[in-house]
Amino acid sequence: MEYRGFTLDHFQSQAIEVLKRGDSVLVSAPTGTGKTVVADWIVETAMQNQQEVIYTAPIKALSNQKFRDYVELFGENNVGLVTGDLVVRRDAPCRVMTTEILRNILLCGKSVDKLKAVIIDEIHFLDDRERGTTWEEVLIYLPKHVQIVGLSATLANLDEFADWLSFVRGQTVTVVKEHKRAVPLSY
Repeated sequence: MEYRGFTLDHFQSQAIEVLKRGDSVLVSAPTGTGKTVVADWIVETAMQNQQEVIYTAPIKALSNQKFRDYVELFGENNVGLVTGDLVVRRDAPCRVMTTEILRNILLCGKSVDKLKAVIIDEIHFLDDRERGTTWEEVLIYLPKHVQIVGLSATLANLDEFADWLSFVRGQTVTVVKEHKRAVPLSY
């Protein structure tokens, strides 16, 4: 499979095929291997179909970087940023936001009818003692039509988590794993 002129790795192609079927996916791959390509594909697909997509990240620096990346990829008018202290284009079709903001949107009952997918980068933060319940609530309260794209390099109990998420969401959640490190850790 090719995307943006690049031949995708097997795990990237596999994850995109899962999303094409309408299912959700958990992608586990080492840092620097290209998990984000899967997120980029679902963002582009959603916007081509006049749908919306939300990208969440637990760290403000990561959210800000992803906002800049997506503005460059998809255009300034198509990408918004919603964090605790900054709101830029709140109604853009692609919004980068903290998981807490998304949870509050869901709890307030705001419409997410046009929402195709939610990308949860660093989904292993579900294990975080102080903030993990926010991730759980988002996964539970999102409408069933919304696809989940979970990305992590370090989620240990991936298969058990996928089973729980499949049960909670009432839909198939496929696990895609890559163990080969693109950039070896050596000195």
